[in-house]
Amino acid sequence: MSASLKNEVSRGQPELSICVPTYNRAACLEKLFGCLAQIKVAHGNDVEICISNNHSLDDTAAVIERWRARLELATVTQPTNIGATRNVAEVARLASGRWIMFLGDDDALNASSFAELLRVLRTAPDDEWILAGVGDGDGGETLLGDLREGRHTAEAFRWQVARRGLFPFGFIGMHVFSAALRPVLLGLSLEETQPWPHVALFLRHLARGAFRVFRRPVVHQAGAGRELFWRQGDWVKISLAKLNLIAGARRDEPGLEFYYDVLAARELYSARSLGDLARWRFFEPAEFRGDALGAHWARYRLLGASSVLAIPHGALLIALYATPTGSLRLAERLTGRGDSAARYVARRARLGQFDGVKRGL
Repeated sequence: MSASLKNEVSRGQPELSICVPTYNRAACLEKLFGCLAQIKVAHGNDVEICISNNHSLDDTAAVIERWRARLELATVTQPTNIGATRNVAEVARLASGRWIMFLGDDDALNASSFAELLRVLRTAPDDEWILAGVGDGDGGETLLGDLREGRHTAEAFRWQVARRGLFPFGFIGMHVFSAALRPVLLGLSLEETQPWPHVALFLRHLARGAFRVFRRPVVHQAGAGRELFWRQGDWVKISLAKLNLIAGARRDEPGLEFYYDVLAARELYSARSLGDLARWRFFEPAEFRGDALGAHWARYRLLGASSVLAIPHGALLIALYATPTGSLRLAERLTGRGDSAARYVARRARLGQFDGVKRGL
């Protein structure tokens, strides 16, 4: 037996692989590695750290080299920028742990909550998908809402997702899933996973596996996401992309067509989605007029048996298209909300370097 193989056998399989896709955020990665150093000291070979450098042009490669030995990093550097979605799949290829957890390169872990999560993972069955708490600035949990702590059957959890919508499950760091699901993830195409590969896999697990809610805040999102700037049209397009993810799961999981149709209609008509649509028209009228009708028409056809429910939504879209911008500004003044369009433009100028799409999400 070779020396390298003997070392691998003695170390055993890691309990959890923390997978970090990264691109052009060397300073953030340096800070994250400092956090992960505490995790490695506490848990040693039970935790594996995997990094995929998506052809970064800054000092990311140097940061990885400085920490490689200390963190025993498993790494790959992409020869070209392959896009954020594919980079998530590529970092998952490196994972050898029993469980996989994706982590943003500008996020952080709570050491004590992480230790509790690791204890849960050691005895959790492979059919469970674990949803870990996401911390807010005050140490509370911000995304799980009223979901009950503990194990949920697939059927019960499906309707919890339909009730709450997919938005709370979009944050990649809250998902921990069995490595047994990795072949499914890697077998999905770019079209089936963009821009949220973890949600594409999550939607398929809704058809067959159990779920466990772990409410303690384990992951802290960078600034709770508040410092990021998202163009309003990008928010709408990401929401529409969720319909593609749902349609893919619907095709792959026969027998649950009605459920996925309900979930798609719920995404289309959620208060958040309708509000984002109206704000797109108000804040970015030129882009709205150029993109909105085509983007939505392509998605209406994905609603399957619920496609008739798109008729009122289409009527609203046309009404927004036809309404003069001046009338919208007048309505805003009359409601006493001030000039929100000017505030939007000012925030875009102030936070342009934190653009949500350029950030690689």
